[in-house]
Amino acid sequence: MEELHDESLFSSYLKAHELENVFHQKLISHVSLWRYEQGELICSKGDQREHLYLLVKGKLKIFTTTKEGKTFILCFKHPLEAIGDIEYVQQTDMVNTVEAVTEVHMLRISHQ
Repeated sequence: MEELHDESLFSSYLKAHELENVFHQKLISHVSLWRYEQGELICSKGDQREHLYLLVKGKLKIFTTTKEGKTFILCFKHPLEAIGDIEYVQQTDMVNTVEAVTEVHMLRISHQ
């Protein structure tokens, strides 16, 4: 995982997904662009919720693991999808594990 400091790329994602009006000036300073490599975990079940994520490029796998160690794939996500929105509204820790299936670019917004 690495933060991308590419204003042009950041702006292109905002424009492509029609998010320019969603992120007003006060909020935009709390939004950053991050890259995750294939197979990298974005968040794991039980993690504290710290960010809301918007998938703007790539493919994600959302899954859960049972107490017996079995993995159940719940769904795959493609742009534009919000990740961590349920946990934000319910004010709970992360419910599922999210993994990058391909290289992924995400907008990350701090809950603070």
